[in-house]
Amino acid sequence: MSDGIFGLNDIEDLNTLACAPFEQARKFYNTIIKREHGFLKLVEALKETKQSGALKLLTDTRVPRKLSDPHLNDAFSYDEKSVIGRGSNGTVVFRGKLGERKVAVKRIHSNIVNEKIIIEEIKVLKSCDAHENVVRYFNIKEYQQHVLIILELCDMTLKEWVTNKSNFTS
Repeated sequence: MSDGIFGLNDIEDLNTLACAPFEQARKFYNTIIKREHGFLKLVEALKETKQSGALKLLTDTRVPRKLSDPHLNDAFSYDEKSVIGRGSNGTVVFRGKLGERKVAVKRIHSNIVNEKIIIEEIKVLKSCDAHENVVRYFNIKEYQQHVLIILELCDMTLKEWVTNKSNFTS
């Protein structure tokens, strides 16, 4: 897996945790999500090595998962003062961090928005995650009466992109 996902130092670090498989898996996961196209490269490596069971777990949106990842607490934060945008039903998007990666955090009021709608949005995000033109989904966390969807932070808003694009085409 030294084809862009892991360097030799990463592999050595993972090997030192061989006696602690939970910590090793956590470090592996945190390394993957911090790498550009890390998830896509992992999926390709699993396909090449015919790891169909692991591949199915990572890519099948029908596999039930808990909404929240309890191991995300220490690596995740967001700034409520840094609002990127607002949506319907009190949804707000903030700037945040997942490890060292800058992310967008979509905060949804779970007591206002139906849980089925939230789960469906997550399924759609996961199913489109491999497409280069769709915002990357990283994780989700439940916090008090909110659901926090952790997403790729884009360089600009859609409105800014459309405005900039029209400047180039005229």
